[in-house]
Amino acid sequence: MPRCLNRSVFALADVIDYLKDVKRVVFDPEATATKVWSNPQPTMSASYFCRFANEMRPDTEKLFEGAAAHVDGDWFSNPDDLLKIKELCEPSMTKVMRHAHVRAEEWEV
Repeated sequence: MPRCLNRSVFALADVIDYLKDVKRVVFDPEATATKVWSNPQPTMSASYFCRFANEMRPDTEKLFEGAAAHVDGDWFSNPDDLLKIKELCEPSMTKVMRHAHVRAEEWEV
């Protein structure tokens, strides 16, 4: 049965890795009833999603640390500083995700 989990990518991967019976992950689902989607969304196998998140984590953490050092503020307490960090990270996220997909696909070989 589909269940909505509002979590970060990494927290979701940790949960899925723990719940061994999860087979597929759907992003931003719109359910109208149990097992009925009003707007079908692309899915990803749970095992691939976990590999992808594991591959993405180190580059994402480095990117965040670099942006946080550049902002040199209190991002944890100041939403404006966190927004600046997100804005600095955003242009590089496509590259980070592309590299993570490539590395995750290597696990398949």
